[in-house]
Amino acid sequence: MQRELVRRPPVPAGKVVLPDTHWRHLRGVRSPLDPSTVIDEIVVGPSGVYVRLHVPGVAVVEKGNLTAEAARAQDAANAVAAVLSSRYRPAVRAGVCACDAVESGAVVGTVEVLSPAAGRHTMQHAPRVLSTSEVAEVAGLLHARLEVVPPAREGARSSLRRRILWWAAGALTTAAAAAAVVTEAVGHTPWS
Repeated sequence: MQRELVRRPPVPAGKVVLPDTHWRHLRGVRSPLDPSTVIDEIVVGPSGVYVRLHVPGVAVVEKGNLTAEAARAQDAANAVAAVLSSRYRPAVRAGVCACDAVESGAVVGTVEVLSPAAGRHTMQHAPRVLSTSEVAEVAGLLHARLEVVPPAREGARSSLRRRILWWAAGALTTAAAAAAVVTEAVGHTPWS
């Protein structure tokens, strides 16, 4: 009896996700060497520690158009490697995610510039350099030593506007409730 091949439908780039059981993500952390620089993503998994910068608006990855971003990503990877012990430093890799690119990539020096799906595929299928316990240890160490940047808050003006709207809504509700009480108690409204 011959078995048929199982064919899976292609997965869209936005739906490709690394399993949480073996991968840890840190998003939006300050660089240990330069607090004004934010590292978009650090992914720790069996194939290594990936320090990635995100670059939107690039539809096709070409070697010449992302050299500055690749250099920034390498600097960020070097800063993250300095936080780790010497045993884990060779596992750190720099990368650039061309967020709007579809199935394309290039290597600039030692930095991989890849579309999201190609980046995830590369991370999943690269040779294993860390055990599951080492992944948890390195991710915990990075989480403890790197500062996560808080999400951007709305401006004070929009916050003030929201409070005024809530106050006005509360005042109108209170006035409507008072009018209903007066109408019920007296039988007619003061303006009728």
